[in-house]
Amino acid sequence: MGDLHHAIAAGAKRANEVAAELGQVVAGTRPGRQAPDQIIVFDSSGTGIQDVAAAACAYEIARGRGLDVRCSLT
Repeated sequence: MGDLHHAIAAGAKRANEVAAELGQVVAGTRPGRQAPDQIIVFDSSGTGIQDVAAAACAYEIARGRGLDVRCSLT
């Protein structure tokens, strides 16, 4: 659960309220967000591939909305 354990320890969230982990949503074994009022908490303390997948998804959404910016990394 990574950093989510702090919210659980503080009583702000209960472990049984966690609907799914990123890998479960990507694999299609658990649903992602079902309504606009549902909140997604992304705790990136998983594996590197999860971080890359999340970044790629965020990039594609930004690109689709015309929010991408090209820059040189050299």
